Amino acid sequence: SPHPRDPPCPTRGLTGARSERLRRRYDAVRAAGGRHAHGSAGVGAAIFRLVGALGEAVAQFQAGRWDDALARVDEVLALVPTNQAATGLRGQIQAAQTAATRERERITTLLRQTEQALAAGEPSRAAEHLGKVGPVSVQGPEDLGAEVDRARTAVEHALAVERSRMAAAIA
Repeated sequence: SPHPRDPPCPTRGLTGARSERLRRRYDAVRAAGGRHAHGSAGVGAAIFRLVGALGEAVAQFQAGRWDDALARVDEVLALVPTNQAATGLRGQIQAAQTAATRERERITTLLRQTEQALAAGEPSRAAEHLGKVGPVSVQGPEDLGAEVDRARTAVEHALAVERSRMAAAIA
């Protein structure tokens, strides 16, 4: 059982073979009183810190704090450049960042096209562009969700105005 002063295992709640190996290492270091299996307190403490840093990186990655997660992974890789878990996690973080950047660019382009269609007096075309946006779940410095909501409001208003004009023209 863990000592009351032991920090919680940083891999708690994670799944997969890598996290299981990290959990076993963490438990072994803790069971040895912070010492490596060979008796070296320095090595044991270093492993303990690396496992903790990697666990924090995973938690930050899962929470969407990718820059913080990368910083923690880079700390691990600075000490152990061949650490496969850290290298793999770094790749996953970078892939997520790249995908989010592409999605932000796609949404921004559609919002620009929506605004251009509204400016041209073509609310139906604006609605078509806006309909391609889909749910907004990407992260970034700009609040794309609020931008999409503003565009939706503007398109709905423009469509209502157009319907009113058509109704007035028929009557």
